[in-house]
Amino acid sequence: MRSKIMITAVVLFALAAAAASGILIRNLTRPDYDSFAQCLTEKGVMMYGAYWCHACDVQKERFQGSFEGISYVECSKDHERCEDIHAFPTWEYRDRLYRGVHSIGQLEEITGCTA
Repeated sequence: MRSKIMITAVVLFALAAAAASGILIRNLTRPDYDSFAQCLTEKGVMMYGAYWCHACDVQKERFQGSFEGISYVECSKDHERCEDIHAFPTWEYRDRLYRGVHSIGQLEEITGCTA
């Protein structure tokens, strides 16, 4: 009986340690999307989109809650600024347009910012 209790305790301890390690590893390797968004904004990167655009929602979700830090133009309200925008989402950086949903890695390559 005593050995079963000891084995159960060791297994529970091992599971707890494994779970804690996974959480720590996940937190250590999670990109810093807040700083990435700030870098994009400081470099003058702009995203153009529309509230009804599903692809824009997908793009925003890639920032995991940090999209508020991105410079964004809502084209359904600001037609003048979106005159040359023909697809959503569109990113603008250094007078160049990048159409479509981009991975964080692609945005890193385009801008030099890192997540």
